[in-house]
Amino acid sequence: MSNHGLAADALGPFPDESHLLCWSAGVSPDRVIVVGEKNFGENNGHVYARRYRPEYYEQRVPPEGGDAFLSRNRRFHDFYGERYLDLMSFVTDDAGRVRVFTPDHHFISADCRHLSLGGAKFFAERIEWGRFLPMQ
Repeated sequence: MSNHGLAADALGPFPDESHLLCWSAGVSPDRVIVVGEKNFGENNGHVYARRYRPEYYEQRVPPEGGDAFLSRNRRFHDFYGERYLDLMSFVTDDAGRVRVFTPDHHFISADCRHLSLGGAKFFAERIEWGRFLPMQ
């Protein structure tokens, strides 16, 4: 089962104990940045099937794992606060549905797992890099 399913959600707010390893290694919690999971649904077959419809590029899909995934993401955000890079916040609407295409009509993730070039650019343009990688 993927990390997005209900079984993974049963593990609680953390997918593993890597955060404890960082802190036990003497890394200050203030220097730990947690990058949230990305989730673009189960597959894009139903998206491709609508390719000749006028609303094709406006499609949104539920994330794989649905509300359980979104709840888990919120727990990460609540726990880590400003140290959490919430990738889903860039693609999820108020109804919990995930955008499929960038504003310039490129798939964010053609396989629902990995970012496409257009998807990588989409995220890169939205992340507040100075917040996570301050220049010193």
